[in-house]
Amino acid sequence: MYVPLHVYSDFSLGYGSASADELAERGRELGLVALALTDIECLAGQMRFHYECKSRGLKAITGVELRKDFSTLEGLSVGKSDRLILLARNRRGYEELCKLVSLRRSTARPDSVLPMERAAALARSSSSDLFFLTDDQASAEHLLNNGLDVSALRLLLVRPGHRSSVSENALISFATSNDIRIVADPMVVMLRPEDRPLHILQMAIKLKKTVGEVNRIGESAERHMMEAERFVEVFRDLPHAVAETLSIAEQCSLDLTGQKLVFPQIGLSTISQASPLNQLRAACSEVIAKFPEEYKQRLEGEMQVIAENGFASYFLVVAEFTREARRRGIAVAARGSAVSSLVAYALGITSVDPVKNGLIFERFLHQHRQEPPDIDLDFASDRRGEIQAWVGDRFGRDRVAAISA
Repeated sequence: MYVPLHVYSDFSLGYGSASADELAERGRELGLVALALTDIECLAGQMRFHYECKSRGLKAITGVELRKDFSTLEGLSVGKSDRLILLARNRRGYEELCKLVSLRRSTARPDSVLPMERAAALARSSSSDLFFLTDDQASAEHLLNNGLDVSALRLLLVRPGHRSSVSENALISFATSNDIRIVADPMVVMLRPEDRPLHILQMAIKLKKTVGEVNRIGESAERHMMEAERFVEVFRDLPHAVAETLSIAEQCSLDLTGQKLVFPQIGLSTISQASPLNQLRAACSEVIAKFPEEYKQRLEGEMQVIAENGFASYFLVVAEFTREARRRGIAVAARGSAVSSLVAYALGITSVDPVKNGLIFERFLHQHRQEPPDIDLDFASDRRGEIQAWVGDRFGRDRVAAISA
């Protein structure tokens, strides 16, 4: 048995060819106990990866691969010099990875934030929170010279066909002389050998070259998720390197599926001392009090579902957005399944009466749904930036983010 600790998904754009769920399913088919995801300069697939692995009985391990020249198309796809793979042992390690990726992504010249420079700082502060993996001797020496505890450092032995026997022997000799453990690494780029054409096609698109031009620099079909028997055979001369993959997996405890959303605690002006649920109930009841009994029953049913899922604060936050837009005279409208909610209607988030129009609340939210509801708001395009700026001022610019879907 072994654990693949160096795996790319299709979030390594133009390189990895498998989705998070495909990786997890293949891991289940092979009988693996754990699986790592180490996309290039990216953590975007981690949350989905954890849920997909958990649903199949696998332990998910979060990691990221940093590359010195990742800002260039060529560097992202084929440049492997000075690369470093970081694995999160725990929540603090994951937070460090998030900070590091954010720093590199937000820098005008990301290649100026070199992996080894930032890793050296992490080496002095996060040896117990991260594993540092590299297949480059110079990188390993740099980390050790900057205070990394040798217990957190591993040398990757990438097989098959990645290094010459001479350089491989040199790496093993260096590891032995410095008491550094070696880890067997299949470097998984694709699920199966027959997926190589997809890998090559993606690289060709990324590099804006022909398939023929890319074919010689793309990864071989050997870079797939191997059966345990094949993996053990590839590393038959280094069984301790295979065993080390399991040892590392056992020491990684991060579970992103257990995280709960923490909504901002806001208060409506007259009842700000009440809990979010009581605030929401009071605000809606005041509006619905003048409506027929069926509205009150519908409201109670929706409130029960919202209370069970802990989404009261979410509705209050969205209501603040729409209230502020209207106060400023900015056109705003909700769309999608949110118009099925009487609570949203009572708060002024939507303008469609769901009872009158026979809309079903369960299409929007029901008791078995664990993820937060999705309320889509459209603001007048010529003043959308004004609302975005207000959101930053209202909740703190270090607590909000603009994302693309």
